[in-house]
Amino acid sequence: MGAKICFGKEWSNRREGIMGKKKLWKLYSVKDGKIIRKTKFCPVCGIGVYLAKHADRYYCGKCGYTEYIKPKKKSSLLERLEAEIKKIE
Repeated sequence: MGAKICFGKEWSNRREGIMGKKKLWKLYSVKDGKIIRKTKFCPVCGIGVYLAKHADRYYCGKCGYTEYIKPKKKSSLLERLEAEIKKIE
């Protein structure tokens, strides 16, 4: 006999606890009674299709458009020390 499948309220509560609630307030904000979208739209698909934000890129799941995020230049230890010495002098 296989595992029981639960179609009632118990399953939905269990699933919500595992997956978590969607946090829509991270995607939208309300200012002066108007909705402001915090995410980017896809330039190929148009308004209404959002770009997913990954660690190094924005990606459209509909058309495959990818926009890479330029990494911030990290200053080396030597450059930081030289800058501190200039501040002292």
